[in-house]
Amino acid sequence: MAAPTLRDSLLASLSAVASPSDLTLTALSSSSRRTTSLFPHAPASAVRCHETLYLVTLSAAAPPCTASTSAETPDPSPSKHVLTSAISAHLYTVSPGSTPSTSIPAPTSVLYISKLDSSGYAPPGPSLTRELALAFLLHFVRHTPGRFVVTLFARSQGQYLFPDSSQGGKKVLGGLGLCGWWKGVFEEAVRRYMAGAGGEPEAVDGDRAHAVDGGPHALKLTYLLPSYSAAEAAGMLGPLRKPLPPGVAWTYAPPFAAPLVESAGSAASLGLLIPSLPDDPKTRFLDEIVCDALEHAHVGPSASTSAAASTSAATAGAPEPKPKPAGEARKKLSRKARSAAEEDDDRRRALGVLGRVGAAEFWERMGFRQECISGDVTGFFSLTREHARASPDTEATGRAATRQVCDGAEEDSSARTPAPPRHLSPPLLERLLASLINTDFSSLSSAVAQSAMWTSQAAAIVEDDLGPTGWAACRGVIEAKAGVSVGVKRKEEVVTVLQVRKKKRA
Repeated sequence: MAAPTLRDSLLASLSAVASPSDLTLTALSSSSRRTTSLFPHAPASAVRCHETLYLVTLSAAAPPCTASTSAETPDPSPSKHVLTSAISAHLYTVSPGSTPSTSIPAPTSVLYISKLDSSGYAPPGPSLTRELALAFLLHFVRHTPGRFVVTLFARSQGQYLFPDSSQGGKKVLGGLGLCGWWKGVFEEAVRRYMAGAGGEPEAVDGDRAHAVDGGPHALKLTYLLPSYSAAEAAGMLGPLRKPLPPGVAWTYAPPFAAPLVESAGSAASLGLLIPSLPDDPKTRFLDEIVCDALEHAHVGPSASTSAAASTSAATAGAPEPKPKPAGEARKKLSRKARSAAEEDDDRRRALGVLGRVGAAEFWERMGFRQECISGDVTGFFSLTREHARASPDTEATGRAATRQVCDGAEEDSSARTPAPPRHLSPPLLERLLASLINTDFSSLSSAVAQSAMWTSQAAAIVEDDLGPTGWAACRGVIEAKAGVSVGVKRKEEVVTVLQVRKKKRA
């Protein structure tokens, strides 16, 4: 049975939210594209990776303004909607590139939550941002085949996806509060996942899950607060409010302690251990290590070796050695092929540089980075669902799923009639994200107007790219629950991650 779409899965999860107003969901995803950016310091042939982009928004009926300044427009009508929550994420599907895999039946997938934000204009009731984050996590934990990792870097800021929304009176969590919030979201996601099949893990791609502790669908939770010890972090975040399912516990450790793929012929190196994720402090630190090492390096070994050989030959009266065949062959390549070969050389040099830095040293130095200790608590959180080797039939099915995911094919490959396109091109989704983070949510009236403008723009782009029915396929409505009173508007907690900005030095 084909897995549900992200839209259908989110609608099913959010249908239980007790909201006094209708909620409108918009779930946008891009088509899968080949990328080498996940491991930019490793040879391109070492890892085969495809990337899918996601942008999900949730809107609700705009609450009436309690006060208005002379500069503001009149209070918006309750029938108008305002964006309340949004999430932006990247899904990387990774498989070995240089040699076929014999031990991994399906791809290793990494879900990276880059941005999550609330506008502060949500109706009273349960936190819509928290419910959206939970539903989003559960969809991928339940329906992503193979080994699956979800990871994020939590750092509190006033706003990320809804510009100037912190001026509208929303409650902004501090760094420690944000880390505790994300820890609770991961814990609740694990509880709901385990409760899906009578206390056992839910099925993944139709296969019945086995025991949690060490089984093929074992769950692992890890977190790390840079510059703090395990005892200090546990004391700061406090004990669990609710017990976790048997066999699941938090481990105080950095993410990606184990390699995502096993690539033959490549020595152990941070370049193949820690992925480079967009706008992430780990990525910036890896780039800095490589740049510093290469800037201070001496003349390349090939040039110095050639010069030494020429000097030795001249002294001995022997003829000068002929140019290396590899160099002559490269000169005959096209400009594009030469550029690719030079880039591969750069990647191999970077891989060697990172191979001289151990993982323990990297994470210890990470704790002294300015963006991790600049006055507030930050944290790395990850959830891993293991998937052990199965029977040969299951492995064949898994490898077929790998090809479908990597090629961007639909999940139900048995359907003879091609399904209508459901995915935007990556540049268009990036354009919609850029448009969202250039709006103004400083007041309710402005937020309502900007929400309408962005929604109209998104509808036009999606319909132009996917056809007249494309926009309807991305949208869904969660009806208000009868008997839920509006009450007094509470302040929606803002939850933000990433978009780290370094402190300006005086």
